Amino acid sequence: MKIPRSLLLIMFIASLLIFSAFNPKEEKENIRIVFNSSQTKKALIELKKNLKKRHNIDLNYQALDFSRQGNLISIKFVVDCNDGFAGTGATSDLAKSENFGFERNYSNNASAKFKTGFLNNTINISGARKYFLLKDSGEYYFFKIKNYTKAAKLLKESFEVAEENYKGFDDTRYNGGYNAACAYALAGNIDSAFVMLQKIVQTSLFDNYALIANDNYLSALKEDSRWKKILDDVKANKIRNEIDYDKNLIKVLSDIRSIDQGNRERLNQLISKHGNGNSVVETFKVTMRQKDSINLMQVKQIILAKGWLGPEVVGAIGVQTQWLVIQHADLKTQIEFLPVLEKAATDGKLLYKDLAFLKDRIALRQGKKQL
Repeated sequence: MKIPRSLLLIMFIASLLIFSAFNPKEEKENIRIVFNSSQTKKALIELKKNLKKRHNIDLNYQALDFSRQGNLISIKFVVDCNDGFAGTGATSDLAKSENFGFERNYSNNASAKFKTGFLNNTINISGARKYFLLKDSGEYYFFKIKNYTKAAKLLKESFEVAEENYKGFDDTRYNGGYNAACAYALAGNIDSAFVMLQKIVQTSLFDNYALIANDNYLSALKEDSRWKKILDDVKANKIRNEIDYDKNLIKVLSDIRSIDQGNRERLNQLISKHGNGNSVVETFKVTMRQKDSINLMQVKQIILAKGWLGPEVVGAIGVQTQWLVIQHADLKTQIEFLPVLEKAATDGKLLYKDLAFLKDRIALRQGKKQL
């Protein structure tokens, strides 16, 4: 049977498409750009041109400061990889900053495809997975079945992972170690319990005096001569960490947090009782949104007047309260304050996990995929 020329042409084009579909594309090289204090304005301009020419990456500098010698002091940048990955970064002191910049990983099996800011200052994905596997196994399984020796071992290992990788300001760095100390104490291994507590106290982040002083899990340690030194060190951490606290702002944020979280707890109770969509639930949602608006007004005023408040001013809970209010705000407000929160994370004044929550919520509200 003779095949028409037009059909032959269609078959030829189809075969090309099939071949190209099965012909694997060459994987792009990974991009990692690190800014440092030895870079000049000329070098930065050249870097920008090369990124666009070689990789179709748009790099724009929003703010640059140089020393008298022409070296870079501070930088704020926006980067768009033109493939769905974009972000910002800022630091005011490059001389004290390590591995600051951005990274685009094109590898198909990469755990982190894109990153901006301080590239090594958060626990990595494999490290995070290992941390939570160890901690949760020790805390939620072996501790509960009272195999305290096994629980202590796993919790100690989780602390070591966090100690090596984590640079945040919440309790992630030490809570595995604290729980390990509790498990060691319950297992009768007093020396190991004190070793863990001494490690935690040395981080200076552990300042929860009320917790450690009244924790019944540590009762076996309280007659030991080393106990008083541990308590004194925790108290010293608390005094040192709170020296610059703004007590008035902490009180304001504490009240805001109580309203925000209390309303959501109440909403969950009503939904559980009546079901979502019930008139009682919908009426309460209106009340909750009204209170959210008042909270947002207060937080906006604080940020506009004083800037983003870091843990050294309002503590870790105060920082998270500011984030909670923005997280529960309307989309327009979230987009407006996203650069503020990105800079806060870069400056160590917001946890990157909280910034990730906000970015994903914005993306989903815009009909996009989570990063």
